Amino acid sequence: MEPLTNSAGVNYEGSSRVFMSHEEMVQYLKNLKVKIENCHREEREYFDRKFEETHALIRSSYAHLQQQHDHLRQRVENLERDQQN
Repeated sequence: MEPLTNSAGVNYEGSSRVFMSHEEMVQYLKNLKVKIENCHREEREYFDRKFEETHALIRSSYAHLQQQHDHLRQRVENLERDQQN
């Protein structure tokens, strides 16, 4: 976050002599709100994207495991059938 300054560029942090006008404080708070909203939106997009990537990996892994399971089940059935003959 940028340092808190007035329209003349005077830094307020660490100074007890200078105060913001009401209009400057309102503008500062509006800018802060926009920054917070942007940060929240970016984080939401990031986590939504990560969720979709993880979900795709889970689906892919499940399909692979299901295929292996089916293959092994078929092999067991074939072995059992061969033992009976």
